[in-house]
Amino acid sequence: MPALVYVEVARSLPSFLVIVYVFFAAGRLGLGLSVPVSVILGLSLYAAALTAEIVRAGILSIERGQIEAARALGLGSTQIFMAIVAPQASRRMAPALASQFVTLTKSTSYGAVIGLHEFLRRGVIIYSRNFNPVEVLLVVGVAYFLVCTGLSALVALMERAPGDHIEPGE
Repeated sequence: MPALVYVEVARSLPSFLVIVYVFFAAGRLGLGLSVPVSVILGLSLYAAALTAEIVRAGILSIERGQIEAARALGLGSTQIFMAIVAPQASRRMAPALASQFVTLTKSTSYGAVIGLHEFLRRGVIIYSRNFNPVEVLLVVGVAYFLVCTGLSALVALMERAPGDHIEPGE
């Protein structure tokens, strides 16, 4: 039950709010977390909830008949999970997990609000010194685009099974 409450609450909040809350709550509790640790912890708490939901859905997406057939063959619960459920579920989860990872990569920019000098914040510092915000933010945007597009392409490759191929004209 506590895990369900955690997942539902964390999924319902914006990642920005979780980061800011962790930063200020840690200070109030006397934990004295650094800004980078606060951002990492906030994003980790947020991503863990979303990832838990993706994994749950992936496992539940496996047809009941496959599990029953494996039991009929005499396989134990661990064997069924490792040989049948996990391989299929992981392949089904890959697109959602990749999307989550791309979103998490972009969410690091929220750390700038609490003083993290991450990539976007560095761009803001550069343009504040050189007065060229359009050009600097264009470069930052292109960099984020390349990283996120690269991650998406990598996942697309991972989604394909070793024997999969696309025939011309398909």
